[in-house]
Amino acid sequence: MFVTSYSSFINLTKKILLCVSIFLVVLIFSNRIDNNGAKVKNTNSDTNEDIQQIISNPKFISSDAENRPYTLQARQAKKITKNLQIYELSYPEGTLIEDNGGFFNVKSLDGIFNQETEILSLKNSVILKNQDGYIFKTESASIDLNAEIIYSDNQIIGTGPKGNIKSQGFSINDKGKVVFFTGKSKLILENK
Repeated sequence: MFVTSYSSFINLTKKILLCVSIFLVVLIFSNRIDNNGAKVKNTNSDTNEDIQQIISNPKFISSDAENRPYTLQARQAKKITKNLQIYELSYPEGTLIEDNGGFFNVKSLDGIFNQETEILSLKNSVILKNQDGYIFKTESASIDLNAEIIYSDNQIIGTGPKGNIKSQGFSINDKGKVVFFTGKSKLILENK
């Protein structure tokens, strides 16, 4: 009796699995046909105009006019023009290393990097730091890596070991040796 019921169970299981398999095959092929009976075509075009180049975790490594190395990395870079090397960056972060061993870090939520002109435009929560402990925060800043200039017309707030500053804009020139604060500015120096 056990053998008969077990054999019946196996035969029933085979039939159920066969029906499920046929149903899945029909379901797969029915998704490839729309309501009019026409085959659904792939929406991606074969032309280069419609294809976006997206790079995960890119790292741009180069050097400035004086051969000092810098790196720029991001979570994602999307090429936004077909013919130019211009990338839209997500969470960009970069470091410029000085000859004396010092460094300058930048980071933000978004940015655009023109690889040909080596200009980086940062926006949304821009943070600039150096090895001396100075931290500057602004909503946008542009960095010309060839001319070694960092500038912005947006409000900037800076803190460091010797005081705090708040200004309507800034420009960092001469390899970071000269800093101009533009517009209405407030400086508080700490006496230590």
